[in-house]
Amino acid sequence: MFCLFWGVAAVLWVRYFYPVLSGKIEQIPVKIGRPLTWCLTVFMTINMGLSFFALNRAYERYLEIPAQSAIERFLDQNYQDEKIKKVYPLLKFIGEKKESTTSE
Repeated sequence: MFCLFWGVAAVLWVRYFYPVLSGKIEQIPVKIGRPLTWCLTVFMTINMGLSFFALNRAYERYLEIPAQSAIERFLDQNYQDEKIKKVYPLLKFIGEKKESTTSE
């Protein structure tokens, strides 16, 4: 069922929506388009990097690994588990938590 839906959506996109969008993009002057492309590329690169580090730090918190650097403390303060769960509601960590070591 999902394949059928995405197939129809792809055909509609390629047949109707993409040519219109492509025409609009082609109308953007090179003097504006090139810097705009670079700005969007830098923005998306930073966005993906921050997402990667926030998710990695959330996984370390799941494993109960304490923050060891200023960047990790920044991520702990600004990307707490509640925020990560809100952005990625289906996120599930795989792996075992560290066993608590108690000296007897």
